[in-house]
Amino acid sequence: MRKKHTFSKAIRPTSGFHLNGFILIALILYQCASGAELTTGTPFQDGAVLQHGKVLPIWGTAEPKESVTLKFAEQTTVTQADQEGNWMVELQPLPISRQGLEMTISTPSQTKRVKDILVGDVWICAGQSNMAFKLRQTENADEAIATADYPLIRQLLMPNNPSGDKPQSFVKAEWTSASSSTAGEFSGVAYYFGRELYESLNIPIGLINASVGGTGVEAWTSQEALQNDPNYPAIQQRWQQVMAVYPAKMEQFKQNVEVWKNAREDAIKRNISPLPRAPRKPAGPQDRNRPSALFNGMINPLIPYAAKGFIWYQGEHNAFRSDEYASLFMTMITQWRNDFAQGSLPFYFVQLPNRDLESDGSRVAWAALRLEQAKALTLPNTGMAVTIDIGDSRDTHPKNKLDVGRRLAWIALSQTYHKKIPYASPTLKQAKAQGSEMLLTFKAHDGLELREDVLPAFEIRGSSDYELANVSLSGNTVTLSSPKVKNPTAARYAWSNDPPVALYSKAGLPAAPFSIDITTSAKLSN
Repeated sequence: MRKKHTFSKAIRPTSGFHLNGFILIALILYQCASGAELTTGTPFQDGAVLQHGKVLPIWGTAEPKESVTLKFAEQTTVTQADQEGNWMVELQPLPISRQGLEMTISTPSQTKRVKDILVGDVWICAGQSNMAFKLRQTENADEAIATADYPLIRQLLMPNNPSGDKPQSFVKAEWTSASSSTAGEFSGVAYYFGRELYESLNIPIGLINASVGGTGVEAWTSQEALQNDPNYPAIQQRWQQVMAVYPAKMEQFKQNVEVWKNAREDAIKRNISPLPRAPRKPAGPQDRNRPSALFNGMINPLIPYAAKGFIWYQGEHNAFRSDEYASLFMTMITQWRNDFAQGSLPFYFVQLPNRDLESDGSRVAWAALRLEQAKALTLPNTGMAVTIDIGDSRDTHPKNKLDVGRRLAWIALSQTYHKKIPYASPTLKQAKAQGSEMLLTFKAHDGLELREDVLPAFEIRGSSDYELANVSLSGNTVTLSSPKVKNPTAARYAWSNDPPVALYSKAGLPAAPFSIDITTSAKLSN
């Protein structure tokens, strides 16, 4: 422990003014010399929601080697900060508490109180812009915000904090209760997810919102995990190319800024609108898409917070490299679960919605990415919300986040909380040829229905091109045929960025899109 500063008794101020000044200086010097400030980790702030029913790691910093005593919910535990001043204790599992509790952390020289802590269920809500999309931006936002009176639903908003160099241990973040004055700033998907859980379970719900628009899955994955992924060499090569051109692009950016400033001033003087757009800063060392940058700056500060599970909405940024996605996505899921060290925590994700992107050069980029996302269902304790019927053909950010949040919540309520409710979109189980027909059997717990006005969603192929299929339904089996296909070998459904949607469960959930060639695979694991 560092030596404390002492003051000489020989100093004797001779006036009140000098005495007050001396006291002020002495207090400042004492505070500077008295050691590290007692802190708690990122999630342990006023208004926090702690996970019930699990061992609770609580951590922070103090003076190196200093004794730390933590008191909460009739538990007292004592530890000692290590040589770098880090400390951690574990509380035994706690029951649900709808009443705000106070946590006291003290050392011989300092005391910190964390107030209004609830104990319920915590979900980490992560991804890119469609998870970041605020409730106030969503469809029917005015009504949702006006009725937002849920003091037991709380969001911890993680700041946009890419860290390209190394994992960060702390960022400043605050918990906020959902009310008509605050809910508009919640993630729309997370809010509707949390509200659905709360109304079914009547327990406190904590939503940790860690999301940044325009980001790839590799930015959310640790460096160690990426190094063990087969896509790592390609990822590294792309980033090295970004850094190679960064100095020149940065110089050009500075010049562009000066040009923009002059153009903007001129437009303001001449009352011209809209004003010229500011130039975009080039990707560099602290860019949000540097590999591991968002894991380092936004996920690592949360580890190992006790949680119920994860929800995830991301993939748009990786759509034009879909062949990499399945491996990277599963690598990230596995790494997060290992880091939080609570077993196979539930991981529920949103499959990309419908969006007309043919003008971007590919009519199937998102369709291909959807299939890669679905491969994560081979991991235990995962679930996928299919959203190809509730997107927006003209907007990458569909405003209907209510149904997205609900579909994620239905998965959680069924899979995690064991409620008997319809939750699963139908998925292809088996495909086989029978003469000139293709028979598709689906996993659909509550049955299937076809919506006749959009049957072009199904296609069938023989030895040449795909053809639109004639479709019939019997139980959970769909039969496809075409007069142009005598010996079918492949079939696909909803195979475009913005597909027609024909097949639903009887509960109204759309079937997951697929593409299958029976010469290579007749059965699907999901």
